Amino acid sequence: MVNKRLLVLLECAIFAAIGLILSLVPTDIGSSFSISLGMIPIYVIGIRRGFWAAGFTGLLWGLLHFVVGKAYILTPWQAVIEYVIAFVFVAFAGINSSKIRYLIIAKSYKKQSA
Repeated sequence: MVNKRLLVLLECAIFAAIGLILSLVPTDIGSSFSISLGMIPIYVIGIRRGFWAAGFTGLLWGLLHFVVGKAYILTPWQAVIEYVIAFVFVAFAGINSSKIRYLIIAKSYKKQSA
């Protein structure tokens, strides 16, 4: 018997690790602007699994920044806001995930039937 909840948690952990690896790619534009490629897997998990899975993945991704040492912490409040809460807010990409999945399936079904 396959435990679906365990599979979702494993998928979230894998996507958080992929997001961390992608966020290590240097994409600095100028002195004060950078693009974070690590959000792409979080968006994918948000569309694939929904809001709560994307929130958990964002939380893991934010906590992994502490483990790797990529976090620049000045105060504890700044650490919580910038590396925990901000990455959890990426979960809002998964709010309409059921509608998006339905549209993708309907579009692929139309292509197959035509």
